[in-house]
Amino acid sequence: MNNLLKKAEIKASAAEVLAVAIPLIISTSAHTVRTFTDRVFLMRYEPQAMSGAMFAGLCFFCICAFFLGIVSYVSTFVAQYNGSGRHYRIGQSVWQGVYLAIFFGIIGSFAYFLAEPLFRWMGHSSETLRYEVIYFRIMCVSFIPVLVGQAFACFHIGRGKTKTVMYVNILTCAVNIILDYILIFGNFGAPELGIHGAGYATVASIAAGTLVYAGSFIRKKNQSRYGAVSGYPFLWPLTKRILRYGLPNGVNFMLDIAAFTSFLGFVGRYGENIHTAASLVFSVNMIAFMPVIGLGMAVSVITGKYLGMNKPGLAVRNAWIAYSMALAYFICTGLMYVFAGKVLITPFTGEMAEGQVNALMSLAYPLMCFIAAFSIADAGAIIFSNVLKGAGDTRFVMTITITLSWLLMVLPSYVSVKLSLPYFVPWIGLTVYIYMLNFAFLVRFLKGRWKKMRVIEMEAVEDIGDKCELPPAKI
Repeated sequence: MNNLLKKAEIKASAAEVLAVAIPLIISTSAHTVRTFTDRVFLMRYEPQAMSGAMFAGLCFFCICAFFLGIVSYVSTFVAQYNGSGRHYRIGQSVWQGVYLAIFFGIIGSFAYFLAEPLFRWMGHSSETLRYEVIYFRIMCVSFIPVLVGQAFACFHIGRGKTKTVMYVNILTCAVNIILDYILIFGNFGAPELGIHGAGYATVASIAAGTLVYAGSFIRKKNQSRYGAVSGYPFLWPLTKRILRYGLPNGVNFMLDIAAFTSFLGFVGRYGENIHTAASLVFSVNMIAFMPVIGLGMAVSVITGKYLGMNKPGLAVRNAWIAYSMALAYFICTGLMYVFAGKVLITPFTGEMAEGQVNALMSLAYPLMCFIAAFSIADAGAIIFSNVLKGAGDTRFVMTITITLSWLLMVLPSYVSVKLSLPYFVPWIGLTVYIYMLNFAFLVRFLKGRWKKMRVIEMEAVEDIGDKCELPPAKI
C-alpha cells in the first residue's frame, strides 16, 4: 500500500513539473526557433552576416543579461508570495520590476555607442566587424521592451500559469519569422535589408510581445486579487529586497553569458571557417539546450512556491524528478549529435557545394561530440542551480559560476589562441567547466541549506507600503 501511495505521489509530482514546464519549454523553444530562423536566413543570405549576427546577439544579450537577471528574479518573489497566500504582494512586486526595467533599459540603451570599439577589440575580420556593429546597434533599441516584457511575464511565470507565456512567445516567434522572410530578402515588395532586416524583425517581435504581456497583466480579473492596477505605487523597501536577491542573479547571468561570449570570440580568432563552424554548432545546440532551460525555470518556480508554503520536502522531490527528465533528454540529444551531426547542420548550408559542406562538417563534428559529452553534466548544473535560485541562494550560484567559467573556460581559450594550440583545445576547458559546475551545485543542493532560505518576509507582514484594493485580512 505504501509503495502504491509513493508511486502515486511521484506521478503527481511529475505531472506538476510537466504542467508548469511544458509551456515554458515551448516558450524557450519558440525563442530558439526565432533565433535559429535568423541564423538560417542570414546564412543563406551571407555566411559572414550569420556569424556577425550570432556574435553581436551574444554581446547584446551579455549586456542585457545583468538587467534581465535582476528583473526576472521578480518571478521568485511572485512564487513565494503566491505559496504563502499573500496575493496582494504579487501586483506590487511586478510593478517594482517594471520600474526597474524602465530604469535599466534607459541605461542599457547607451551601449549603442560602445558597438564599434567593442567589436574592433575582438579582432574579427573587417566584414564580420561591420555586420556585428550593425546588428548590435539595432538590438540596443529593444532594451526597454525586453526588460519591461520580462517584468510582466514574471506575473505569469511566478504563479505557474505558464500557458500565457507560451502563447506570447509563439506569437513573437511567428512575427519574427514572417518579418525575417520579408525584410532580409526583400519579399512582397519590401526593400532587401539583409542583416538590417533581421534586426528590425527581432525588435518588432519583442515589442509586440511586451504589449501583449502588459495587457494580460492589467486585465480586470487580476486587479482585485493581485492588485494589478492598485499595486502601482513605487515601494522602495520592496524594490530593495528585489535588488538584494536579484543583483547576484543579474551579475551571475551577465558574467556567465560574458564568459561564453568571450569563449566564442577567442575561438573566432582561429579563422573564419572555424568561427563559422563554432557559430553553427552553438546555433544547433540552442535547439536542444533551451527546452531544459524552460524545465529549470519551472523547477525554480515550484521551489519558490513550496518554500513559501513551508514544504521543502516537496521541492526536493520535484527537483529530482526534473533532473531525471533533463538527464534523459540530454542523453538523447547527445546521441543525435554523435550519429546525425551532418543532418543537423544541413539547414544552414544553403546553396553550398558538397565539398564546402564536408569541409565545414569536418570542423563542426568534433565540437558536436564535445557538446554531447558535457550536456550530460549540464542537466544537473541547470536543474540544481535553479533550485538554489528559487530559494534565494543567488550569491552562491553567482560566485561558483563566475569563478569556474572564467578560470576553466575563458582563460584556457585565451591561452590556446595565444599559443596557437589546436582549435578543439578550448572545448576541453568548456567541458571541464560544465562538469565542475554540476558537481558544485549538486553538493550545495544535497547539503540542504537552501531549504531554510526565503526571499520574502516570513514574519508578520511588514509595513512597507501595503496599499491594495483589498486589505491583507481579506486575502
